[in-house]
Amino acid sequence: MGYFLDQAELRRLFAEIDRRLEPTADPTVLVVVGGAALAFLSAVRSTRDVDHISDSVPDQVRRAVVDVAEAEGLAPDWVNNAAKGFTPGRSPEPLSTLFAGEALIIKSCSPEYLLSMKLFSARERDLDDTVLLMSRTSLRTATELLDLVETAYRPRPIETKVQYFIEEAVGRYQLAHPTPKITPTEPDGPELGL
Repeated sequence: MGYFLDQAELRRLFAEIDRRLEPTADPTVLVVVGGAALAFLSAVRSTRDVDHISDSVPDQVRRAVVDVAEAEGLAPDWVNNAAKGFTPGRSPEPLSTLFAGEALIIKSCSPEYLLSMKLFSARERDLDDTVLLMSRTSLRTATELLDLVETAYRPRPIETKVQYFIEEAVGRYQLAHPTPKITPTEPDGPELGL
């Protein structure tokens, strides 16, 4: 696969899928996660596929996805639900709309939901995404991140590698977002005339 899909390209491809579908009062909603969702949070992020966590996809939408893949030279499974194994046991609400067509709507989960998925998978290649998602939430410490992933995936066990991944992510976040030093504007006390 020699293609990268950024936000503009994803919007164009979603519009191509929508164009191949009959307009309807009850459009299909796909909830995307992973790289596709992150491409809508960062102008520099791109992806090779679109991971969704929707329960069912109508046959006509599946056919439209394959038609777009053939027309655009994309892999037939460029839209897939392979990420479902990494989904937390809670609802992905609140959702935000990334694309709204006449027959297809693409939504994404909150940054916290996406962050919990990245933390749970704890893949080295996800560190930059994790730092990006941390910047979109108020979560900054290893304790807060571990609490997020433990709460999201309870009762599933959290692997030890997740703790190491979190420590690395927090370190990278701190390097990318250093805390500004506070310089006093007034002296600490009276000057001594020694």
